[in-house]
Amino acid sequence: RHTLLVTGASQGARSINRLMMELVGQARVRHALQRWQVLHLSGPSDVAELRRGYERAEVPARVEAFTDAMGAAWGSATLAISRAGAGSVAEAWANTVPTVFLPYPYHRDQHQRHNAEPLSGTGAAIVVRDMIDARANAKEMSGLLLNLITNDAQREQMVRLMRREAPPDGAEAVAAWLTEHVDAAAKARR
Repeated sequence: RHTLLVTGASQGARSINRLMMELVGQARVRHALQRWQVLHLSGPSDVAELRRGYERAEVPARVEAFTDAMGAAWGSATLAISRAGAGSVAEAWANTVPTVFLPYPYHRDQHQRHNAEPLSGTGAAIVVRDMIDARANAKEMSGLLLNLITNDAQREQMVRLMRREAPPDGAEAVAAWLTEHVDAAAKARR
């Protein structure tokens, strides 16, 4: 089965959790998700409620508060809904997972939106404003999510765009930067 990864990062995101319950309450989205499976990393407070909600909707889902195996979670994902912290954006990109980012809505500078811009600016990811209210978010997200779930070609195009935009030497650039700064620090201590 295709897998939808839902994550609000390490602490979870109540607005994303509630959004998902609104979405599985909509017949068209629920029926589409019944052919998929959901891995929902919810944070500690909503686990039981989410498990019951997916079960009632007959959507195959595994709900966990947290996982140390984020590489495996991203590696298993066909599609993701996520916050847009730098780590989450990097993991989506590194694993070429088409992602709908809902940046944390309370940051004054909206820096999470900026984190996702390299991907959203090319069409490799989608950024949606988290309006905090589950119904308002579901209204914005239902058609979008339904299209991404049912449209293999669109997801494949997003994957191609992610691969095209990936820095070809990311690991080398980081290693060179570290080497330069470690060497500079060692020289300064002498």
